[in-house]
Amino acid sequence: MSDIMYILKKTAQSAIILLYTFMVCFLESRYSYADRIPGTAFMGPNVYYTDAMDPIQVLFWGKIENREKTPPDSIATLPRAYIFAAPGYSKEEYNELPRRLEVDKLYVMFSYPDGVSYKESYSKKKNLVEFQGNTIREYVITHYIAILHQTVNSIEQLWFLLPEEYRPESEIRTNERYIYNFDGFRGYESGGSFYYYGDIDSDVRKIKCLRAPELAHPGSFCTYTTIINERMYVEVDFVDFRLHGGAEFAEERIRVFKEILCRHVSCANPSMRYNWEQLRWR
Repeated sequence: MSDIMYILKKTAQSAIILLYTFMVCFLESRYSYADRIPGTAFMGPNVYYTDAMDPIQVLFWGKIENREKTPPDSIATLPRAYIFAAPGYSKEEYNELPRRLEVDKLYVMFSYPDGVSYKESYSKKKNLVEFQGNTIREYVITHYIAILHQTVNSIEQLWFLLPEEYRPESEIRTNERYIYNFDGFRGYESGGSFYYYGDIDSDVRKIKCLRAPELAHPGSFCTYTTIINERMYVEVDFVDFRLHGGAEFAEERIRVFKEILCRHVSCANPSMRYNWEQLRWR
């Protein structure tokens, strides 16, 4: 009986070892190409995380399927460290991003106000602040996450940058309900989200916040949309302007964002960028 028990015991140990080996191999294969960006929810084979600042040429098409037929709509040269994801470029195929990208949109991240890479900025931010019993890192306040979008036709088609009541009747409706003007921005609620629109003289054209002002906290992010040129707009994420200085805070953050980005992307002439009459709502 003791021999049988010994054999069963050894068999069970072997099975555990084999299962452990299988799980390790499976996890290594699943995440072998993955990066994780600390302090964010971004991870996986489509994410890149580096502080290398060598230049990457980015060719944008409004419709990426047209890239074999037409020249690019825009060309930019961005530091590698700014780009943390690009559609069609995964670590399952590329150990690092190639020096030339062909995309219709691009995901970027860098620090405020100096424009250094998020990785470099993260390594320097050691201060902690407390709120609501949780510890958050100071760098939450001091970086941008953004998506650069190439439009299909022109800025004239960006009706979503207007309050719904000012859009053409043919445009899709989400039943925005006007709530109030917030520090110069026209505010609406729709589907539980809160939207704020800047007028023709504002660099901040639209803001989306997922929380009501009374439910927001200092670490809450909103998405801010700004126009870069006649063919490109950007959605930028940073902390909730309603808790950090209002419209002046939002305008200053977007101004600095564009100042940094426009070193690498062709931006509209400042004297002309507000002259799209079709986007005027007052």
